[in-house]
Amino acid sequence: MVLMFSAPAISQEQGPPTAEKVAALNAPATVLFYGTYQAILSYPYAIYDQDANGNFNFEAHPEKGVFTANVGQAWMGSGFIITPDGYVLTNAHVASNKLVKDLYLWNRAMDDTVAMINSGDISQDQAEKWFVARYLFFLTHGKFAPEETLVYLFLGTVTFTEDLTAKGILVDTKISGEPVGMTFDAMWKDVAVAKISVDFPLPTVALGDSDKVDTGQSVFVIGYPYMETTTAPGSIFEPTITAGIVSSIKAMPGGWKAIQTDATIHHGNSGGPAFNSNGEAIGLATFGAAAGGQELSGINFLVPISVANEFIQQLGVKPSRGELDKLWEDGLNLYWANHYSAAVEQFQKVLDIYPGHPYATRYMRQAKEAIAEGKDVPVSSGSTMLVAAGIGIVVIAVIAFLVVRRRKPKAVSPATVPAVAVTRYCTKCGAAIPSASDKFCPSCGAPSP
Repeated sequence: MVLMFSAPAISQEQGPPTAEKVAALNAPATVLFYGTYQAILSYPYAIYDQDANGNFNFEAHPEKGVFTANVGQAWMGSGFIITPDGYVLTNAHVASNKLVKDLYLWNRAMDDTVAMINSGDISQDQAEKWFVARYLFFLTHGKFAPEETLVYLFLGTVTFTEDLTAKGILVDTKISGEPVGMTFDAMWKDVAVAKISVDFPLPTVALGDSDKVDTGQSVFVIGYPYMETTTAPGSIFEPTITAGIVSSIKAMPGGWKAIQTDATIHHGNSGGPAFNSNGEAIGLATFGAAAGGQELSGINFLVPISVANEFIQQLGVKPSRGELDKLWEDGLNLYWANHYSAAVEQFQKVLDIYPGHPYATRYMRQAKEAIAEGKDVPVSSGSTMLVAAGIGIVVIAVIAFLVVRRRKPKAVSPATVPAVAVTRYCTKCGAAIPSASDKFCPSCGAPSP
């Protein structure tokens, strides 16, 4: 069963901070990508010269020989699930080999440039023009064949085999745009829609309206930044959340606008979701700014959901949310309201549908620890008493109505009507409020009804 609903409005007045809520609600549907590319690059022998303006020109001469090189590349990225049956949004440079191939040629041209400088064949002043000409030569005459591209997706926390090899799901990339910055078509709509096949419903992310995003609004980015640290091997499969604001809205080549943010984004975050304060995805973390060959901190860009929607619509995919999402959100709301026993029941329902849910077990354990410490607020007893009291009031009202109708000819004095004692209950924690004059719940301090 598929339920159509958007992300719930996240209140900042109760429960944990907004960032924690955004992370808890959406981390289960934020996934890790891992890609590998194997190929043989072949390119012809070349003769170069330099024109009057100092520009280099390379001329291919395959009759003089063809060079080959074994190419082996790997990369990581992020993404997020948009349908319970496994459609996933990410960047084109995460779900395809387009950027990897361009970067390989770029780096090979750079290595050749350094070698030419070290050998004294070109000067440092000539290096930039020689590099550009060499890179364009590789783009024009280089051929990758045969090619093998494998992209895997990991659903949240990962189970490792004995040799610490993570178990991924093979990805089928359905459609992809062009990676930012590595092509010359000036479009750079760096979006891909991928599909995985599983035999259980998946958690999803709610998509927001990126056209309503404005400068100064909060941004929360979830993803899997690559870090060379001394942490445990499996820690790379735990998502990271960073926060910031919308710094600006920037016009891009091709007539679309990117969302600029100061939220920290690193390599590996690419393709991951960026959320507003309501927990709705407004964009994909995609690229940063650079000056003088150095990355600039605090200046990062999101491809807005409006651009991603173009690719989604081309495939005829309809983003939707499922029963699993509703159960998960209900469980978290109960957990945050200290109704730990009720939350455990909801988390178990989540695990019944999706046994590998990466966070339900964690929250269930924490809820049970809170119960053991006596922190549980039983929602069932309070709700039952409240409902029973409501039913009692209705029954009394019906009886009184029937009595009045049967005694229609006789006037009833107010003094002869028996008083009905109605106990009030706190709508937040369910505790009884003993006195009608009490303005606050004696148990949790919430305003009395």
